[in-house]
Amino acid sequence: MNFKFLKLTALIITLISIVSCSSDNESSNSKIRTDFDIDIVSGINIRNSDLATPTQLGNPNIFTDERFIVYPNPTLGMLALKSNFDISDLYIISAQATKSYQQTDFTSILTSESYNESVIASNAEIKITDLTATNLNINLNELSHGYYKVFVKINGKLYWDNIYFQDNNLDIDTLINYWN
Repeated sequence: MNFKFLKLTALIITLISIVSCSSDNESSNSKIRTDFDIDIVSGINIRNSDLATPTQLGNPNIFTDERFIVYPNPTLGMLALKSNFDISDLYIISAQATKSYQQTDFTSILTSESYNESVIASNAEIKITDLTATNLNINLNELSHGYYKVFVKINGKLYWDNIYFQDNNLDIDTLINYWN
């Protein structure tokens, strides 16, 4: 065989490998979404009080920007929200837990513009607007047990956290084991 032919063949194989690898990377990146479904919970932060350090379960797709906290999480029905800023609107939307997106860096892709407020409002099971409050206590007992996204509007921007409304029979270890 000719040396030029071998060199050309090696070059073509190398180029094909590079192109196929970059295609794989592109399709992997395309799986990371920036238009997350409004009703997806990929993890929660559990805490029993406003002073407690949260324990992360899963990879929460939340955007609080340290503007507010919710507790206790999980809750048995009464949920407290605390903020150093005035909360003007509150929306609570039913959600589904998923273990997808456990490797996603939500801090780099979620912003206050990630969701449309009118879509949030139209899907809200609890909606309280025109507030001026830094502390709220919300009774969830009219809702079914399960996962929820809690959206608040502060200074015209949306922030949210994920919660779990548990029934009296759920053992906390069951919840922890689900996410581990």
